Amino acid sequence: MRFVSVSSSSADLFVVGGGPAGLATSIFAAQRGMRVTLMERGVLPRDKPCGEGLMPEGVRLLDAMGVSVSRSHPIHGIRYVDESSGVVEGRFASGIGLGVRRHEMSRAMVRRARTLGVRLQEGVRVQAVRYHRTGVVVELDREKVEAPFLVAADGLHSQLRRDAGLERTRGRVRPARYGFRRHYQIPPWTSFVEVHWARGAEAYVTPVGSDEVGVALLWHEPAPSYEAMLRRFPTLDARLRDAPVTTALKGAGPLRRGARRVCRGRLALVGDAAGYLDAITGEGVALGFQSAQAVVRALTSGQGLAGYETAHRRLRRRHVVMTEAALLLARHPWLRRRVIGALSLHPRVFSRVISAVAHTDERQEELRLKLQAPVGTLDLS
Repeated sequence: MRFVSVSSSSADLFVVGGGPAGLATSIFAAQRGMRVTLMERGVLPRDKPCGEGLMPEGVRLLDAMGVSVSRSHPIHGIRYVDESSGVVEGRFASGIGLGVRRHEMSRAMVRRARTLGVRLQEGVRVQAVRYHRTGVVVELDREKVEAPFLVAADGLHSQLRRDAGLERTRGRVRPARYGFRRHYQIPPWTSFVEVHWARGAEAYVTPVGSDEVGVALLWHEPAPSYEAMLRRFPTLDARLRDAPVTTALKGAGPLRRGARRVCRGRLALVGDAAGYLDAITGEGVALGFQSAQAVVRALTSGQGLAGYETAHRRLRRRHVVMTEAALLLARHPWLRRRVIGALSLHPRVFSRVISAVAHTDERQEELRLKLQAPVGTLDLS
């Protein structure tokens, strides 16, 4: 395809992708005085199938961005429900999480980005990217943008990650995991995110308003339909049976994607584009916010992208351990029953684990040292 430029502009940072990680990168950069252009091939605000539970660390970073959502529901912890082994819940040690519709959060972040002067371009696609010694030239449908750095926040199936040769080929073969989400008009029966476990699947119930819950199903053993999958959770299915469905079914997957590195030259990968294991621990959005903050901090403090590579490796290390532990519980029901049974006898241990997952800033090390035993946990974003 031959590109014909009709206009040209410049920025201090060019961001591809208008999801939470891309918008967060733009907001943090604009707060540091950078001129930012963000490109989204779809329409803003964006929706995406996810658990819609935001951990306390994610709430803290949302506040640091100056983003305020108008409709949400407080979350005080996580509850595991396995009908064959019982129920255990853990409260966040400090702070609260939020259940917030993805579309609502996107709307609030778009509003904040515009207030800060971020240039948002919707309905356009990257046609080509040219890297040179001092910057990047991004060719769009009818425009060419030049910037010193490019942030790829183009999601799970990132084209920029592949084009840069940063895609990690699959190693050990595991069952592909997929996710689906819809909402029900029913008053939340708890201020916890509930994780229901069944054969080959989990159901994540998140209160997102005073009269609505989101239900996300993750699975690696397929069923003919969402309804058939939901029937694997008899108690939850019975509770939702007469509740009106308020949104269309949305799905995503396969979930696992890898990146060999998160930087190459003047390109940085942020959010799901930087690699994704699974939604089973609910940390996806918070981790995206953290990586957005880390890349902006590296660029504005003189560290360069090498500083971001180091910071991202540190942020991701604990997330990988927790996610792999949770996937182990998902794959082995006998182990899950034993773990949930043991935690139900020692709920304070579970609360400590939940707090370690939920608080991933400078308090993380203190919380880690308080843990008495390693236990698997979960994810919702």
